[in-house]
Amino acid sequence: MPDTETQTHSSTLHISQTDRTTARRSILCTVERFQGNRLRILASERIAAGTAVSVEHDDALLLGEVVYVAEQTTSWALEIRVEQMLNGLMSLMALRARLLEETPAPAPVAQPVSR
Repeated sequence: MPDTETQTHSSTLHISQTDRTTARRSILCTVERFQGNRLRILASERIAAGTAVSVEHDDALLLGEVVYVAEQTTSWALEIRVEQMLNGLMSLMALRARLLEETPAPAPVAQPVSR
């Protein structure tokens, strides 16, 4: 992905689960600009600043946090500080799905060794 992108492209914004009562959601969005570590998108609903999100764009998965929200005429402009950009989206989506479905295994209990 180039350092500066000004064309608009349809993408998907994923909102991470914040607690056990909040479901993970996906929202269609439009990428307006990507410059440095800042991504500006237009979304159909307001997402609070401080929310952890991931954005599927082209063949990349961008992970970050919403740092700025502004209401537009028919949408919400969100600025996301990108923490990581991962390429090879199809394999990453499969990995993410597996990781989200997995629950940590209980820690093994130490057993005394018999002599």
